[in-house]
Amino acid sequence: MANPLSNLLRSSFLRQVGVLISSALLTQMVPFLFAPLLTRLFVPHDFGVVALYVAIVNVGCSIVTGRYELAIVLPRSSRQAHLLLAIAIGWAFIINVLLFVLLLLGLSLIHTGLRSDAWLFLFLPLSIFLAASLQSVNCWLNRQQRYYPISVSNSAQRLLTVISSAILGVAHIKSGLLYGQVMGKVLTPIVLLKVLSEIYQKLRRDFSRKWIRRLLKRYRRFPLYSAPSSLINALSTASPIILLSLFFRQTEIGLYALSVRVLMLPVSVLSRNIGQVFLSRAQQLKLTPEVLTRQVASWSTLVALPIFGVLVLCGPVLFSWFFGAAWRVAGQYTQLMSFWLFYVFLTHPISMLLVIKEQQHKNLLFDVLLLAARLASIAIGAIWLKNMLITVALFAGLGALLWCGYAVYLFRLAQQRYRFIMAILILPLIMLCCLGMLSFLIR
Repeated sequence: MANPLSNLLRSSFLRQVGVLISSALLTQMVPFLFAPLLTRLFVPHDFGVVALYVAIVNVGCSIVTGRYELAIVLPRSSRQAHLLLAIAIGWAFIINVLLFVLLLLGLSLIHTGLRSDAWLFLFLPLSIFLAASLQSVNCWLNRQQRYYPISVSNSAQRLLTVISSAILGVAHIKSGLLYGQVMGKVLTPIVLLKVLSEIYQKLRRDFSRKWIRRLLKRYRRFPLYSAPSSLINALSTASPIILLSLFFRQTEIGLYALSVRVLMLPVSVLSRNIGQVFLSRAQQLKLTPEVLTRQVASWSTLVALPIFGVLVLCGPVLFSWFFGAAWRVAGQYTQLMSFWLFYVFLTHPISMLLVIKEQQHKNLLFDVLLLAARLASIAIGAIWLKNMLITVALFAGLGALLWCGYAVYLFRLAQQRYRFIMAILILPLIMLCCLGMLSFLIR
């Protein structure tokens, strides 16, 4: 790993990743400073409701654009890239208008299920549209390697969400945590007014129905394969929150939701930004992305291992101290799921290889297996054993196993040697297991 590491430290790839994550890391200090306040202003039940809302938004974002935003980086023509952006946003708008109508018609059913504040879920189409549109604009900016606006928009959304939630919590507004989520989505586009104005002018200049029809046909694999794959992946991510609520108390769901929220932080801030730069740079090296893959994997491992190692060793203690004594069990969940999220962190950036090579149908197969494994673990742990901790352990164990296998396939696709693959995947696992055993002995 020495040669890839030394090459990486001198590469422009690391500098481009640094632009994306530096602002995000800085602004994450504010959410973390507010986190102890939020966990004391709101009860686990509130976090469970917000987790459900966010899960639905994420599921919606996975499909409403037809995943045409992933194709924005592929054509050489800037005009085609602009039109692909218009296609992605257009799909999102049409589908969310239909969703809003359906929610209006089914409001009484939603109210029966939630029993309070059901009307807030009418904001779902707006939240999904704004999130999907921002996701598409970020892909357009990524094509141009304009990483600063991407960093600003991602950071602004997190800041606006947490600050809104804290203000509403201090004011004792009921469901303030959920209101904060909605306000964060609505206010974020304000910080991108200059970029949005630029996009509007270019779309007016380049708009062509003829070319839109051509692009819809040319990149039809994205709605046919990438969209279902993303939907299944989003459903597999959301299914624990939805299904566990059927078998366990809402308090336990809130504890689980906070654990996932903490664990997904490094994935969303670091790993996904690395993946965005990897997609852009690997497209330039379409025939030879092997060296870049090795560099990215080495860097991801060096970043992820300390983060998840600390969580495995000190999860319950850290959660009790930082979030309050009521959240200690969430720290135990975090210890178990750190093994799974380590492999997600490592694998997510290089999974963009399937987009580069237009092999999205293989990612669909992996997502089907992942969903099946998660449903099986929930069925065994929740229905049969009726134990939340065992359910989380099964869920995390199967997830880690599948993501590890997925990483092996991607590394072989990038023509990496088995010696390198074993060093990247097995040695960190041994270290995490040792830290877990040490934590158990100390406790």
